[in-house]
Amino acid sequence: LLTLGLLTTTALAVDRKHGTADTWFEGTSEQFTLDFVTIDDPGNPAKTGTGNVWNPGSVNYTFKIAKYETPWFAARTWLAHANVYTTMKSSVTGLLMTGTNSDNRPVVRPIYRDALQLINYLNVCKGYPRAYNLDVDGRLRVWPAARQMTLGGVTNAFRNKDAKWFLPTLDEAVKAAQWDKGSQTWKTYG
Repeated sequence: LLTLGLLTTTALAVDRKHGTADTWFEGTSEQFTLDFVTIDDPGNPAKTGTGNVWNPGSVNYTFKIAKYETPWFAARTWLAHANVYTTMKSSVTGLLMTGTNSDNRPVVRPIYRDALQLINYLNVCKGYPRAYNLDVDGRLRVWPAARQMTLGGVTNAFRNKDAKWFLPTLDEAVKAAQWDKGSQTWKTYG
């Protein structure tokens, strides 16, 4: 379980509304579904001994994260339908040209700004507001205080509280990938 923008392959989205799966473009040849898995055990300890000043992985709320990496065909579908986002059309082309271009393989080495724009598109095409406040040049901006998300007592000024899908934070990604709720320990894989 790896995350877009933080590592090289993509478990695309965090679902704040806690569904088990979401489907886009239902009933068409472009239909795709993201399955989500629950990551609970709020208040788990941070992962120590990482060699970093900041020890990641402590999350004080339950969330869902995409169960599988995002396949190329899904990214191409978003691009085909997102032609109103001119910055995405030009910049995501680089994303789709990078790495292996097989439909069922995960998107690799994405550009972070493109990932934010894709998450915004997922929200907008399902009737939710944009998750991230990007200016016309694709720069990430802080939301006004009334739109900032607070979870587990922590405010994230970059997430819109009314959106449904987000990129995982580093803490969410590390917890999803390595925290073992059963043994209450951190696991290292690979």
